[in-house]
Amino acid sequence: MAASEEWEPLDFRSGIEHEEIRNLVAYFKRYQQHMAKVCRTKGGEEATREFMENLLRLVHKYDRRFPLPKDFLFLRDNTFEGVLDMQPSHFRPHYLHGKESTPAYVVIIPIMELNAEDSFDMFDYMIGRPMHGGIRLLDGVDQYKWRDCQVEHESGGNTYTYLSSEKVCDWFFKAVSAVANEATPMPGHSMTLELNGPAITICVEGGDACDIVYNMIPTVRCKGWPTAAQAWWSRDHYWDSKANSEVENNGYHLLPMCCADGNPELEWRLSFCQAELELARFIPPVFMHNFNVLHSVIRKELAGSAVVSPYQLKTIVLWACDRLRPEFLRDEAFIPLSLFGMVDDIMHCLINKSCANYFLPQYNMFLHCSEEMMFPVARKLSLIRTDPVKYIYLRTAAEWRETAGMIAENPQTDQNSDGKDSPVRSRPKADKPPLNDRESRFRDWTSHIVDVNQGKSISVFIDPNDISTARAFRIDDKFY
Repeated sequence: MAASEEWEPLDFRSGIEHEEIRNLVAYFKRYQQHMAKVCRTKGGEEATREFMENLLRLVHKYDRRFPLPKDFLFLRDNTFEGVLDMQPSHFRPHYLHGKESTPAYVVIIPIMELNAEDSFDMFDYMIGRPMHGGIRLLDGVDQYKWRDCQVEHESGGNTYTYLSSEKVCDWFFKAVSAVANEATPMPGHSMTLELNGPAITICVEGGDACDIVYNMIPTVRCKGWPTAAQAWWSRDHYWDSKANSEVENNGYHLLPMCCADGNPELEWRLSFCQAELELARFIPPVFMHNFNVLHSVIRKELAGSAVVSPYQLKTIVLWACDRLRPEFLRDEAFIPLSLFGMVDDIMHCLINKSCANYFLPQYNMFLHCSEEMMFPVARKLSLIRTDPVKYIYLRTAAEWRETAGMIAENPQTDQNSDGKDSPVRSRPKADKPPLNDRESRFRDWTSHIVDVNQGKSISVFIDPNDISTARAFRIDDKFY
């Protein structure tokens, strides 16, 4: 090879060309556009938001303590904005209810609003827990109003009356359950409710499928900025300074969640979801696409993990925006470096058992995780890092094909925004039995191996009892 001939950069660990990774991310972007079309066939966002408003009006009518629905946050679960700091041990995510094509929403619902002065006086931080505290009910009117949601607790040698996070969740669940039958989600659909940690999970079902999932979370909204996070303003940030006043004016929320060894009846957790919603506007779209890719992979491959949740990935993105040059995050040429860098960052956090919260760095989100819990997760991430094509492409291709018939009655091909044909060719034939997940993944992986290794000698070794066995392919003299 001539010395002047240029080489396409390779990733050292996986041996994959950077161009292939850029193509994968572009493919995933088209896949997301396809899934958005599928979700719209199950009910537009306007209709789903209207259903939620009607339901909350009924709750207000049932119990006047609940305010009229005007300031609730309605977020898509599978977006950057919809990822909340809710550990899987406390909350079962929506994707364990349905599939990627199931529209899911996180609804942040304030049951009470505190001004800056009241939030300073009423929020009592737990010792050694900067993210958690109790809400004191100092006013006699509030104590009477929330008399069925109170708990007595000693602090500093004195006993105070607090608003119980656990009792508030129970109260809210009873109120929603009492009026749920009066709310009509969609004609011909049924609705089920369950208390899911601090949230009420509503599944709207039609036929055999789960069509829409809502996770309703009661919160206390606070104006101003929490005392524990004041140092955040002194750091250098990536966004325009004009966002500062907007972030501070929007305030923060208190979620009814305790820490790992905390008091579930008493504690509330600081949440900066309102600020994160504002800051998301300043994240370069190219970098956000990388987040979407890894967000999807982590949700699928680490579903049910009690250690890693998508919020740690969201935290890494926010830290990276402050640490790295904007030109690096905006340039498509650096997509492979930033994508692999995020995976490396998560593994670094796991190995060192340290993941600092973006707003309160003194809060380590991995503090209560044991090494025994973290090692299997780090190992899985290492596999993803070693073979990103397998984990990004296979699942995506299978789900794209599975949902091909949901967009139109007679689809011939799903044209992408760039004019190229997607892997979706036609509706699956009804006379063939559906493949299970392992069979589908094996078929997709075989197809990919053949496509990218044309002209080479390919051998396949299949264990009939386990078609997912690793290193099942030999291409020339290499095993995969």
